[in-house]
Amino acid sequence: MSQQNPGFSGPNQQSGQRFTGQQPGQPMPNGPYQQYQGPAFQPPRKPKKSIWKRWWMICFYVIVGAIVASHLGGGGDDNASSGAAGGSESASAAAGGGAAKAADKANAQAPSKKAEPTKEEPKKAGIGTAVKSGDLTFTVTGFRCGVTVSDPMEQLTPQGQFCKLSVTIANGGKGQATVDDSQIKISDAKGSEYSTSTDTWAVDGSIFLKKINPGNKMSGVAYFDVPKGTTPTTSTFKSSLFSGTAEVALS
Repeated sequence: MSQQNPGFSGPNQQSGQRFTGQQPGQPMPNGPYQQYQGPAFQPPRKPKKSIWKRWWMICFYVIVGAIVASHLGGGGDDNASSGAAGGSESASAAAGGGAAKAADKANAQAPSKKAEPTKEEPKKAGIGTAVKSGDLTFTVTGFRCGVTVSDPMEQLTPQGQFCKLSVTIANGGKGQATVDDSQIKISDAKGSEYSTSTDTWAVDGSIFLKKINPGNKMSGVAYFDVPKGTTPTTSTFKSSLFSGTAEVALS
């Protein structure tokens, strides 16, 4: 049995031939020149760094810490602002209550004003009292409703009832004045106004286009046809279109 070189046995892994005992670097018999190659060299592996020492982990933790700190700080600001708002509302409420108390106290101490007496309307002139309209003076001397009226031809029939108003008119101007019973009206408490009847122009004493010279006066009668049950309360007289109205109370 032949001896083999230690560390080598069996067929050569590189050439597939048996080891012949030649030294490395010498040509093999019946074959090409081949150089012995030992085991492949492998450099030692570097130890892995801990996960805590890697730069991207450090950046991650810095970012997370900044976010947590910002949230904590924001919560504190909110609490502080809500506390300040609550304090300002309390102060406003207290100030409002104090102002209301001060106003109540001032009102209590202020002297109460006496109610001013209501001004009474001037009383109207009554029957027998002269009132003026322009240059003419108007005086009611009598008033009655439910009277019978006749002209020279017949007795007149009213739609409702006749009311008779006796008056005196004096001319205080410098020229002649013409008066007619159409210038005289009566009214009731409801404000309804009544004119003289057109059927009574021929009745004795009716005022129909009468002439009055300056300084003179005349007496006459005006008849009114008003609904039954009506109670006239006021008589008015107007001497001309642009003059004031004379007013007389009938009751």
